[in-house]
Order: sequence, then structure tokens, then C-alpha cells
Amino acid sequence: MRGFSDLNQGPGAGQGGEAPTCKDQVLGCWNSVPYWCRLVFAVSCILYGVSWFLPVTMWLVTAPGPIIYKFQVWRLFTGLLMHGDLMTLLFAVLSYLPTAMEVERKIGTVPMIWRFWTLGLISNLLFITVCGITGIQQIGMGLWPLLFVDLVIQCMEAPDNAMNLCCLPIQIPAKYYPPVLLLIFTLFMGGP
Repeated sequence: MRGFSDLNQGPGAGQGGEAPTCKDQVLGCWNSVPYWCRLVFAVSCILYGVSWFLPVTMWLVTAPGPIIYKFQVWRLFTGLLMHGDLMTLLFAVLSYLPTAMEVERKIGTVPMIWRFWTLGLISNLLFITVCGITGIQQIGMGLWPLLFVDLVIQCMEAPDNAMNLCCLPIQIPAKYYPPVLLLIFTLFMGGP
């Protein structure tokens, strides 16, 4: 028979048949996230939180004018981690991180860091080039470029597989998914 003193034996007591607590489940989930993905999530959330108190957003987003004419090249890097509002932060992070975690587990943390910054820099340079040539005054922010690049890579691995279009009961070949998704975002939301 178990006595009262057996109930207060510390964290190791009673682990045999007890269900894990909510805290244990959250910590277990957090510990299963690879290092770089944790850092991207944390920095994105911290920058969003700081933007509530300090006007850092306009200094960190990818803006063609300041990058081209004032040589503010840090924006090419910080724009990937800056989000304008809570919904875009949550949607971008929750859309990007599952794929990123799978890639990081497959290739490792250091190659993932290299991949993240290389693909982010290339996509932001393309964005700046297009905006500079066309004269479009648009800013870029968030993980959207990386999410889209990962989507293109995933779709090109098996281009003839059918994919559901944006949670709709419509299936299209994977090779057409990125351009159709880009068209939908452009028409309804003004761009990705």
C-alpha cells in the first residue's frame, strides 16, 4: 500500500503508469524540433513581439528602394524573419516549419542553415531585381519565399502526382501546383 510520503518523491516518482502532463507534451514536442527550425521560429516570434513596442518593422523588411539606393543589404536577410501581423506569422511559420523540420532532419543543421540563407538570399535578390526593373513599390517579408521554394522543390520531385488545391476537393498535377497557387495568391491577396 502506498503511503502519503510516497506521493512527494519528486519528478521520478510515479512515472510507471501516469499519463504525461500537458507541459511534458509541449516540452517533448519542442525538443523534437531540430535546432535551426527552433531558432527560426523563436526569432520570428521575438521580432514580431518587439515590433509591437519598437518601430523595427520598416527597418527589417525587404524593401527594394532602401536596398538599391541606400545599400541597406541587411534587409535581404532580416526580411525573411520579419512578419507584419500575427496571422501571417502563424500561417507562414506553421506552413514552413513542417517541411523545414523534415529537410533539417534529412540533411542536418549546418546544411539547413546554408540552404535557408542561400535560397532566401536568391529569392530576395530576384524580388529586388523584378521590383527594380518594373518600378513596383512592394515590400517583402516573412518566410513566404522559402515556403514557395520548398513547395516547388517538393512538387518537382514527383511532378505527375496529384495534389489537392488549397484544401479544396480539386486535384491537379504537382507540376502545375506552384504556378496555380501563385496565381491564386496574386489574384485574391495581392501576392504571396
